[in-house]
Amino acid sequence: GAVLPNLEAALESYPDNRELKSMLPKWEKARQNQLDERAWKSVEEQWARYEKADTIELKLRYLERAKAFAQHYLDSFADAKHQDEAESYIETATKKLSL
Repeated sequence: GAVLPNLEAALESYPDNRELKSMLPKWEKARQNQLDERAWKSVEEQWARYEKADTIELKLRYLERAKAFAQHYLDSFADAKHQDEAESYIETATKKLSL
């Protein structure tokens, strides 16, 4: 949302305001959580496409994409909420793609 940009703008206008400063980490964390969930949803969508694919070619394509999306997710979020699942997807995809 618009809260974080508005808060940052208010801090530019009132840099010594302690109340505004104290609110910033909370809203930054909320924004990171939102971005994390959005990115994770993309990983899950690719994995679901892999699982539903009905040809080997499609399965391989979506498995490669799911692996790449999962790796990008881990690279993008230092404290990824779905780190264990992403690592599991990558491990599974790597094994299946090497067969």
